[in-house]
Amino acid sequence: MNITFNTGTGGVSGGNETPSANEVKGFQDGLAGKSDQDLLQGLLQGNLPKWQEQAIKDEMNKRHPEAQQSGGASGTGGGSGSGSSDELDDLVKKLKKGTISDEEIKKLSAISGVPEGELQQEKSKNAADSLGQDSDITGG
Repeated sequence: MNITFNTGTGGVSGGNETPSANEVKGFQDGLAGKSDQDLLQGLLQGNLPKWQEQAIKDEMNKRHPEAQQSGGASGTGGGSGSGSSDELDDLVKKLKKGTISDEEIKKLSAISGVPEGELQQEKSKNAADSLGQDSDITGG
């Protein structure tokens, strides 16, 4: 499944470009209409600029504030350094690789709002994909 995220008014596509306030606002407004599954798929794509990834994480945290508390978020940092955002990054990376544990799937489900069954399917798909790409698994 390929999810497209529109950037609003303009078209900042590179990760190094700084978006305008209108582009950020337009993107954030567009996220409000996306499902939890769509948001997670956006993170799994891995080709979004950092500001869009952060906006997706912020939207997920806004939808599921209880997951922030269980994730051990630090309270006094700025908006970008919360523990739950770091934990979300780690869990998404593991899901992409297919190496996420069942316990971590439960955590990711709580943070993202995506049912555990769907995360298990994504894990299985990614694990199968990574097996086909890792050439150093074979003995020598």
